[in-house]
Parts: sequence; C-alpha cells; structure tokens
Amino acid sequence: MKTSTYLLLVFLIAGSTKTTNAQVSGVIQATDKSKWSLSNNDGWSTPVIADENGNYKVNIKTLKKGMYSLGEVGDIYLEPSYSLIIKKNNEGYEFSGKGSLENNLIQQIQAPLNQMNSNSGYGVKYSVLLTEPEKFFPIMDKYKEQALLTIDKSSNKFFKTLMHEEINYIRLNKIYNWKLFYGLDSTRMDSLKKTLSIPLAKRAKDYNQQLQNAYLYQFSKKMTEEQKKEVDELLYSGWDMNNELLFKNSSSYSYAINNRINFETRSGRYQKLSDSLKNPDQAKLIFIRKEINNDYIKDHFLYTTTLSLIRMSKSSTKVESFYKEYLSSTKVSTRLQDIEQAFKNLKATEKNAVVPDFSYSNPDNQLVSLKSMRGSFVYIDLWATWCAPCIAEIPALKKLELRLKEKNIKFVSISLDAPAEKNKWLSYVKDNDLHGIQLIADNDFKSEFVKKFGVNTIPRFLLIGPDGIVIDNDAKRPSNPELQKQLEVLLK
Repeated sequence: MKTSTYLLLVFLIAGSTKTTNAQVSGVIQATDKSKWSLSNNDGWSTPVIADENGNYKVNIKTLKKGMYSLGEVGDIYLEPSYSLIIKKNNEGYEFSGKGSLENNLIQQIQAPLNQMNSNSGYGVKYSVLLTEPEKFFPIMDKYKEQALLTIDKSSNKFFKTLMHEEINYIRLNKIYNWKLFYGLDSTRMDSLKKTLSIPLAKRAKDYNQQLQNAYLYQFSKKMTEEQKKEVDELLYSGWDMNNELLFKNSSSYSYAINNRINFETRSGRYQKLSDSLKNPDQAKLIFIRKEINNDYIKDHFLYTTTLSLIRMSKSSTKVESFYKEYLSSTKVSTRLQDIEQAFKNLKATEKNAVVPDFSYSNPDNQLVSLKSMRGSFVYIDLWATWCAPCIAEIPALKKLELRLKEKNIKFVSISLDAPAEKNKWLSYVKDNDLHGIQLIADNDFKSEFVKKFGVNTIPRFLLIGPDGIVIDNDAKRPSNPELQKQLEVLLK
C-alpha cells in the first residue's frame, strides 16, 4: 500500500427500494500497517481490505442508517443512499458528497475534545487534570451547549435525535476521565518512577508504604467529599440505562452504563453485596438483572460480565452456575459460542487438567514445545517488555532460578509482545541477561495457548507438573515467599 501525507476514502453506497444490498468502495492511501474496519455498536463489522494500490470494495447486504466507526476516522453517520468522500486534513477529516453535512458536523463537535485529549494513558491532557471542578464543569457545559447548536444545523431528524443524546454522554465520559485522575501533576511523577525502579533485593520492609506515598504524592490537588458526591451524582444517577436505539448507535452511552455498573458494585448501593461475595463480577450480574430492564442491553452486559467471570476463575465448579444461568437466558448464538468456549478452556486448563501444548520460538529462532519439557516441573511466566509489573518480578525470578538450578524444574518466560516487536524482545533478553527458557508467543494475547488460559492481564504465572498436569493456572508470583516454599515441597 502506498504511503501518503493524507488519507482519502471514497464511499459509494448504493441502495434502492428493490434491494437491501449496498456497496462501499474506495481508496485508502496510508501506511502499509493500516488495518481498518467499518463497524457499528450493534455487533456488525466488516474489514476494509485494500489492494496494493489502496483500492477496496465492501459489499453490504443490509445497511442500517445510524452511527458507524471507521478506522482512524472514528465516528461517521451513514444511510443507504450516502456517497461520501473523506479526506484527512490538519484538524481531522473533511467530508464531501451526499451525507457530508452530518459528518462534517460530527467533526466540528469533535474538534474541542481533540484539544483536551491525550495519548498519555489518562484520557485527557495533564493540564485538564489540574482544572478545578468549578472551572471544569462550566467548560463541559459550554461544550454541550455549542455542540447541540452545531448538530442542529442538520435537518435530518433521526441524526439529530441520536446526536443530542450522544453529546450528553460524551460530556459525562469526559467528566469521568477527568475525575478518575483529577489532580495528577506531571511534575511530581519522578518519585514514583524511582521507587518502582528499586531492585527487589534493595527494597526496605516498608517498601509498599513507600510506593503508596510516592503514588499519592503525584496528586497536587484533591476534591472535597462534597465535590466527589456532586460528580458521582452527575455520572451515576438521573439518566436511563434502557435506551436500546441509542445503545446500538453510541459507544459513549454503553461506556457510561459500564462505568455506572462498576461504580455501583464497588462504591455504591451494591458495594456491601460485592464485599460479602468477595467477587465484584458476581455483584455486577445481580445489579444487571435487577437494574437494567431492556433485554438487549441486559444481555450485552450479562455476556461481558459472565465471560470475565469465567476467564478470571481458577475453577470451573465455582462459576458453573453462572455459566449455566447465562446459557439459559440468551438466544444470541455468537455469545453462546464465546461463553461455551471460555468454559471449555477453563476446564481444560484448571487444576488437574492436562495442559495444552505450545510451540514458540526462542531467541535462536528455534521452536520449543511445552510437551518437550515433560518429566520436569515447569513454571511459566507470561510477560512483556512494556509491562512494568512484569519487569518488577524479574529480579525475584532470577534469584529463584539460581536457587533451584539443580532441581527438576524448568523456568519458561513467554513474551506476549506483538510479533512486530520481536526485535525489541530479543534486545531486552540479551541486554538484561535473562535466564531460563526465553520464548515469544506467536500472536501476543491472541495466541491459542494464552487464550485457553483466559489471560487478559499480565504478569500471569502457571505451574505445571512433570506429567503435564496443571498444578496451578494462576500461580504465585516469584516475589511471593510462599512460592519458594511450595516449590521446595514439590521438588523434594
């Protein structure tokens, strides 16, 4: 695919009263790594596949009018009769052709948000995080007011109805991101970085307290309890969680509902229930069934929460009742398949199951399989070079390897770095003199072995017996003294 300083997409969406078919075709001029899709919030998605010249054509059997997401362009509004040309400019994207008015209006209301946004990992710029509530609320109120006036320039009633609702939830979510890290000061982060970099062997007994103090020091401003309550009331009450049409068209609305579920089960009315169950996901399931009435929205969150519950569990017996309950309550075949596969994976990787095999490359580009290690205990570390908590465990892992080097155990570190980052992994292994068996998974978190263990966060550790039987599918970390005791007992 040819590289260019701009991006051009030509949409030819043809439709008539005689057929429900539509066609999207055009040209993408971007980098070779561009992988885009056209999708909506209703679960529909199709890849935008371009040839070597950037030409593409997508056939759509049914195109529902509404909001869609398109690669780096973001939100666009489509109807079957639209014919859009999208060109990248300095501010974002410029639309021409039929349907261009509505989509240019979307770009206009996005512009003020782009000035606040940041890729720092905190959702908004540091300067925004230091803006006091009495100043930030009026800014967002003004944004909402101006955005509504902008959208009203369209005469499309359906579009305006959707966008009026969308703007409200865009505002709420921006306030949510601001509140989450309010007071974080970029000039006060060095203390935490230095504390995290202290080698394990040199950490004092009060290291955890030092870490906590360094984290809190980053925040130069704090909200009063009254201000926190005011923000929480705005974010988590006074709006409906049952608007199906909006849910199918608005990622902002679904994000707001998800935040509300999390809040209610961690800090709100369902906190005591969550504490008594000792499992937030179980409390979420109860909240969803009781508080969300719309079947479509309810099923979405029952699905995502049940899937999380199964993937995070170490034992199938502990989640079997939730698994069966969801199977009996949904008719969505794709979700049924996902839940059934997740439960099947759990049963195949829990304690006393025969571990699935893998065959991954080592630094010499030789394939190494797990089955080849039969006869020895195997302690597996799933990590990545970008993962700070993973890196923090390496000193303890090295000590453990050295202490048990004469014992019948193999230490295997599997990097979940993306395939494109393989050279970065190779350099890290060499520069840091990593010991044990160093491997890199074939497709990061999407690797079959990793998916079967339901891994979505790292570091994650696995302990396998000499017979290939899983001893622990979520083993203790190297820095945990109990791990050494456990291994010494097994290796006697």
